[in-house]
Amino acid sequence: MNVSELMTAKTRTCSIDDNLATVAQVMSEHDCGCIPLVDDAGRVTGIVTDRDICLAAYNRDEPLSKIPATYAAARDVVTVRADDTVERAEALMRQHEVRRLPVVDDQGRPIGLLSIDDLVHGVHVERSRSGLTPDTVLLTLAAIGEVRG
Repeated sequence: MNVSELMTAKTRTCSIDDNLATVAQVMSEHDCGCIPLVDDAGRVTGIVTDRDICLAAYNRDEPLSKIPATYAAARDVVTVRADDTVERAEALMRQHEVRRLPVVDDQGRPIGLLSIDDLVHGVHVERSRSGLTPDTVLLTLAAIGEVRG
């Protein structure tokens, strides 16, 4: 099964020039927990989660409107393509300990998002077609949630 069959399409994005108030507003309006940041060409250059916003607000002790989105963004964004297998995506999540992967086109522009929740759905609903197993998804969840000392 390919990523395109499990991903959430029409991912909302923000510009690298936006502030965290704008990012939080987009998250609120679209009921999502992460937003890819894109450059002027529309390519993914970072990703911000709701947790990133909370930590940035705490660490900077400033209004979100004063904090650039890039301050809180993860910049080493791991992406997948729509035609990648879900097994490859799951392996990337496990290796990089991330819960979400932007799905990009050939130019690096976002076309969707694949989350660990999508993989769980794939194992539950599409198990026979997805190639995912409960054991591999649990290993991925364990790797993502691993506590480092």
